[in-house]
Amino acid sequence: MLVFGVPDPQSDDCTRAIACAQELLELMDQWNAKRGFDPPIRVGIGIHTGEVYCGLVGDDKRIEFTVLGDVVNVAAKIEQATKRFNTALLASETVVMRSGQLRTWREVGREPLAGRGEHLAIFACSGTKLRD
Repeated sequence: MLVFGVPDPQSDDCTRAIACAQELLELMDQWNAKRGFDPPIRVGIGIHTGEVYCGLVGDDKRIEFTVLGDVVNVAAKIEQATKRFNTALLASETVVMRSGQLRTWREVGREPLAGRGEHLAIFACSGTKLRD
């Protein structure tokens, strides 16, 4: 999990998150090609944005920084949807709109959110390759 905008949110957090995801996918393709993996190693990336609770958790032996909240759960649902939509990168409509990249993304589905009546629009980048 990667987090942008903690502790200081920036106006381009969504844009940077998308760029990071695209770079990770490119690096994964290069790594697969270099190592000749068959089948290739694949990842699924889901991006969402919103308020989270952040802080340190743990005890005297192990402590780590984490984020908690509905946004994290929604991002995980989006990541899981990469399997159903057969693509490596998906983002919520909010992320796409805030990034200003609507022209380069397409809506692929609407997911119901558990415990709520609303649905979440999920977008795939037009340039994202489908999985083999």
